[in-house]
Amino acid sequence: MISRISLALMLITGGALIAHSQQPDQAANTIPGAHRLTHLRNLVGDWASVDGTGAVGKKPFVRYTSIANGRAIVERISVGAPDEIMNVYHLDGRTLQVTQFSPYGSHPTLTYPATADRNKLTFERTGGASLDPAVSEFIQSMELRMKSPDELDLHWVRHKDGVAVGTLDFTLRRMTKSKG
Repeated sequence: MISRISLALMLITGGALIAHSQQPDQAANTIPGAHRLTHLRNLVGDWASVDGTGAVGKKPFVRYTSIANGRAIVERISVGAPDEIMNVYHLDGRTLQVTQFSPYGSHPTLTYPATADRNKLTFERTGGASLDPAVSEFIQSMELRMKSPDELDLHWVRHKDGVAVGTLDFTLRRMTKSKG
């Protein structure tokens, strides 16, 4: 026969296991990149471009989608255009990375070094496929700056033949917010 103390311990232990299984993955909260991936999930939805006069576009210019059960975020820029760019944000171990698929034909991988600024994510190129830094055209660095929950700036530095040749800047305003 089970003693009352043994029964109480089994109930407490079982309750703790059930409660633990229902909580978010605590390990993910200790991984610096995972915390930032959570911030990227908040971008899911359609975003319109804002021109220099402050006019907001009528069609989505950027679309963020959560895939792989929230383990990756896809950013599509110039949605539906022949020169559409796709960036896939994901964790590689403990590190947040983005791999870009662009019309340049190169596929740079950029890495986020953990910083304390929760409103800015800066990525620097750390590798890539189909890319020779001496002769390829590619994005060397990317920065996402949250101005508010519904306003976002993107700043990219483009390299070609081993040197910086320009920047690409986008100001975006949220059109729709999606779950996911």
